[in-house]
Parts: sequence; structure tokens; C-alpha cells
Amino acid sequence: MRSAVRMDNKARACATPESGSKDRATRGLVFVWALLVALAFVSVPGAAYLMRGGLQHGPGTLDERVRERMLFAHSGPLDVLSVIWDLVGSTLGMGIIAVGATSWLWRSCGRTAAIIVAAPATAMLLNNLAKLFSQRPRPLGGVAHFTSSFPSGHTATSTAVLMTLALVLRRERAVSWPATVLIGVLSPLMVGESRLYRDAHWATDVIGGWIVGTIVSMASVTAYVYVRQSPER
Repeated sequence: MRSAVRMDNKARACATPESGSKDRATRGLVFVWALLVALAFVSVPGAAYLMRGGLQHGPGTLDERVRERMLFAHSGPLDVLSVIWDLVGSTLGMGIIAVGATSWLWRSCGRTAAIIVAAPATAMLLNNLAKLFSQRPRPLGGVAHFTSSFPSGHTATSTAVLMTLALVLRRERAVSWPATVLIGVLSPLMVGESRLYRDAHWATDVIGGWIVGTIVSMASVTAYVYVRQSPER
């Protein structure tokens, strides 16, 4: 009886089968994912280079207005929440989430679950390339960093991982739409807000991180859906 329940739960964890053999699925996954991400590797660093030196900070600008409001809003409880979300969006936090989710999905979804691990790695590489081209200084008085401010790495990585995970789980009917929005949209928003609150980034850095993460997530989910097409379609 217990084994039957376990088999049923395992079956429901992944509602759509891989199309064709595992080898075909792997080749399709790599090809589509690489093609879409290649476009991102051209467009994002290119945009960072074009805006190099063009993002000025002064009275009345979006970055300065958001920074002033964030500094004014500081309080004890918000300080604690910002630290928590900052840790969640860190490389370690996203690595734990990505590896844990992949290990769980691998049992029923097969090797296509590895796309969730590929998402943070791709986002970090794309983010570092953009930083190399932008060379933007961070806000003065914030958390000490030695890398370019644009785009926000925490925001990019968390968006890539959590949005990919949420959409994959939704496709496999493992979570509801409200849970999908909570995991894939609201959580990355909170990570980005924490970076602004801790004065580690400008507002446009966080916006750039959301864009980078969304590009990687859409590429990853597109590849996942392509590979897991139902044989009936």
C-alpha cells in the first residue's frame, strides 16, 4: 500500500514525459537552451556597454529617489528581513535551492531537471560579463563590494532560479498558480528590494538583474518545454 502511494506521488511530480529517448531529449535540451542563451550573451553585455558612463546619479534621478526612500525606511524588523532575503538570494542560497530542487525532480522528470541547475550558472556568467562591460560604481556608504554595480548579481541569479523552478513546477502541475507567482515573481522581487535596502545597488542595477534573470529563465523554460513535449502532440 505504501509503495503504491509513493509511486503515485512520484508520478504526479512530473506530469509530462520526455519526448523520444533520453539521448534525444538531452540533445534537444542543449541545442534549444544554448541557442536562446546565446542571444542573451550578445544582447545583455551589449546593452551594458552602450550604457557605460551614461547612468548618472544626481538629485531627481530614479536611482537617487529610490535610494533616499530606502534609507529613510530603515527599521529594526526590516533590517532583519533584508538580511534574510539577502542570504536567500546569495550564490550559496540559490545553489542550495537549485541543487535540492533538481535532485527532487530528477527522480521523476529525468535529466531535463538539470535545467534548474544550469539557470543560476548561466545567470552568474551573463551577469559577470555585463559587469565587466558596465564598470559602474556602487552607492557610497553601502555594503563594501569590489565588483561593478550593474547589474545586481543576487537579483539576476534569484530570478533565474526561482522563476525557472516555479514555471517548471507549474507545468508539471506540482503547484498552483498563486504558489507559482509567490515563488517565481514575489520572491525575486524581495531579493531585489533587499539589495536596495542594504544600499548595495542602485535601482537600475536591480532592474537590470530582473531582466537578466528573466531572459535566462525564459530560455531555460522554453528548452524544458521543448524537450518534454507529449508524444501525443
